[in-house]
Amino acid sequence: MKHFNILLVLVAISTSIIAQPYIDRQKCLSGPNQTSISIPLKKTTELKTKSLVQIYDSIYRWHWDTLSNVWSINPYNKTTNIIYDANNNQISESWQSWNGSAWENYFRYTNTYDIYDNMTSSLWQSWYGSTWDNGAINTYTYNASNILTGYLYQTWSSTVWVNNYQVAYTYDIDNNLSRELWQTWNGAAWDNSSLDTIYIYDTNNNLISYLQQNWNGATWDNYSLYTFTYDLNNNMTSQLNQDWNGAAWDNYYLYTYTYDVNNNMVNYLKQNWDSTTWDNSWQHSYTYDANNSKKSDAFKRWNSSVTDIESGDSAFYYFHTAVGINEFMVQHESTSIFPNPSSDKITVIVPDKSILEILNINGQIIKTIIKDSGEISIDLVDLSSGVYILRAKTDKVIVIRKFIKE
Repeated sequence: MKHFNILLVLVAISTSIIAQPYIDRQKCLSGPNQTSISIPLKKTTELKTKSLVQIYDSIYRWHWDTLSNVWSINPYNKTTNIIYDANNNQISESWQSWNGSAWENYFRYTNTYDIYDNMTSSLWQSWYGSTWDNGAINTYTYNASNILTGYLYQTWSSTVWVNNYQVAYTYDIDNNLSRELWQTWNGAAWDNSSLDTIYIYDTNNNLISYLQQNWNGATWDNYSLYTFTYDLNNNMTSQLNQDWNGAAWDNYYLYTYTYDVNNNMVNYLKQNWDSTTWDNSWQHSYTYDANNSKKSDAFKRWNSSVTDIESGDSAFYYFHTAVGINEFMVQHESTSIFPNPSSDKITVIVPDKSILEILNINGQIIKTIIKDSGEISIDLVDLSSGVYILRAKTDKVIVIRKFIKE
């Protein structure tokens, strides 16, 4: 089944979101579409770049009907109520599912931060008819340099939080990750689980290999070996994973990454080892706009019956708007669109004098209207069916709304 993601994105400050290479366990901790907590895999030169912040409005996903080869009329789920604090840290988001006639709550994340904008907790809750029930929580700790030193994962048991597992990180003098210890809770104490160690870096502080071991109850046994390569611009070009067979390392899987002239990742391919050759498994392909912000992500699986990638089982399309440093997103209930979806026209209500712009999914402005406060009818007959953005700009705010032309 194919999926189609449209991300309605408002960028509060000029931004560039670049796809990152996959690394086993990701070396980052986050929920779907949430702000990630990155663990340094090479030298950290600054804590955060506050001028690079991407603010999401909402995320919609459509199923692709493989029988009729059309997008379903309604999205099957969406991420909404995405809220940020004054420092542009995402503090919450909700996921909802379409039941055929209305949106139903599914689950939500709530995050907290310290005075240095480090995420200190991430709470996951599921919807239970009329209330949000606790599910799981991550709690994060940092050192004096604001580098993540560990996190604790707990699950909710009726009335209390119960330990599940914890991870501890240590770093070398250059703030490169040097050790990662995973432990699980046995009900009374922490038991060793796995250990990532023997991290090796090149002269540019790029991680080139590390060893993963599992605890057998008395000693650490070799489990996996990871090896990385880079281009002249320090972009990761490959990740090789090998498993220990008791005497030697066997190939397991390989990720290969390619980049454009602006060092944006445009493709990464996963291949599995079949004893003699690498077999294709799947790939991601990305496109970017003129500002190097990600515009699309197409996911494709390998069809073993033919010699190339099949058309793909899901695709994700992103579009966004770059705005100035003093502009911000507002949950502006007084700006509304109806009916939505619509086949011929929409009515827009704005509280103040506004410049109304309609954009397509590529971010191109296709209509501009200046309107004083009140109600305005906008003709859609000249628009093709699809999803569009209405951007309403006043002297103080920019409001983003999505609508569908049937």
